[in-house]
Order: sequence, then C-alpha cells, then structure tokens
Amino acid sequence: MEPLRTGRLRLPRLLGREPPMLDLLLLALGVGFFGLMAAYAFGCEQV
Repeated sequence: MEPLRTGRLRLPRLLGREPPMLDLLLLALGVGFFGLMAAYAFGCEQV
C-alpha cells in the first residue's frame, strides 16, 4: 500500500507561468476597500 501524499495544492499553470501570488492580491484588495470606505465616510460627513 502506498503512503498518502500530503503536499501543496497544485494550481493550474497559466500559460506556463507560476500562479499569481494571491496573498498580495488580497492585501491590495483589502487596502483598496478600506480606502473606498474611508472616502465614502468622508463624503457622507460632508452631506
């Protein structure tokens, strides 16, 4: 009986390149969302 292989989840390669770094993408989205909400709060305060 073969041992179970416990390794990383393999993402499909995009055109032969390495998969994008999702942590940086999520960090950028989080910072952008925070900035959008701060601008929204500032705009509502002016009204």
